[in-house]
Amino acid sequence: MHRALQQSARVLAVFTPAYMDSGFCQPEWQAAFAEDPTGEKGLLVLIRVTDFTPDGLLRGRTYIDLVGLSDSAARDRLLDRLKTGRAKPATAPVFPPSGAAAPVFPGSSLHPSSFILHPSHFPHPPQPPPPPALLRPRG
Repeated sequence: MHRALQQSARVLAVFTPAYMDSGFCQPEWQAAFAEDPTGEKGLLVLIRVTDFTPDGLLRGRTYIDLVGLSDSAARDRLLDRLKTGRAKPATAPVFPPSGAAAPVFPGSSLHPSSFILHPSHFPHPPQPPPPPALLRPRG
């Protein structure tokens, strides 16, 4: 198993409770996790095949979800997600959309002068109370 992990490009971990409880499977995914803890390199590929949520280190990792899919749909999704390289759409998006109006962003209709704050925009601060009698000057 040690040699297989060294020579493999990726480790496919099939998420089931039995897999997570297995004493032999944990070292496999842990070795891949140690080499790629952020998942940037894609060394550990998590595949969910049953309604099961992992815990611990794998809780925050994304996975290929095959739960509830037919055999052919699961196969297609798995093969599609295992492709390496940049995920690009099959056709280039139309940009800018022809005939579409420019998007309106919140606050874009406001004139910059409306952002100037004047002291009259704020309520007058409360006046401090008069000093106690002991601190008043003698008259």
